[in-house]
Amino acid sequence: MPHQFGIFVIAAALGVSTCVGAQADEKSLSSTTRVARSSCIPPSIPGFETVAFPEAYLAAVRDQGNGTVAGYSAELFELAVTVFIYDREADSDTDDELERAVSEVVAAHLGAELASGGNGSVPLSGKPIPARGGIFLWEEDDKEYGSLLWLVPRPKHYVKFRATYNRIVGKEAEAMSFAIQSINTIASALCTPE
Repeated sequence: MPHQFGIFVIAAALGVSTCVGAQADEKSLSSTTRVARSSCIPPSIPGFETVAFPEAYLAAVRDQGNGTVAGYSAELFELAVTVFIYDREADSDTDDELERAVSEVVAAHLGAELASGGNGSVPLSGKPIPARGGIFLWEEDDKEYGSLLWLVPRPKHYVKFRATYNRIVGKEAEAMSFAIQSINTIASALCTPE
């Protein structure tokens, strides 16, 4: 079963924020991942900067569940959205995968707590697809942060979104709204993997 937790350990060792995405080096990807990446994740999305991870991080993502990762950022609210697409075993349990995803966020950010969670939808290719997720809150370097997590189970893949943002005092609702809108914009630009 794919297990993404190790990615966060490697990212921490490399000093990489997992809240920032990557534009993979297409030559280093397997043919399966290369097809999935080129057909599902656009190299750029209007209104966002595409940022890169070190090759060691990309290799770790590929090694864990034949995954691919991309990320997009915006200066407003220091927003960073990361998208992971990775294999889903036929007998995988979405509850277990969601629990791992929650553990990843808590492990990545000291003091992060799950403030709320539940069911919703994410507009993959503009079509609402059922998803499960939550919002995490924490303080770091005298700033308040939030992170939205959405796990979208597909028949053969999981698509995971993380949007981390600065919850500027007095603008918390505006920051969260911007993060939600950004996930929707990015999700709409993706394909809908099986």
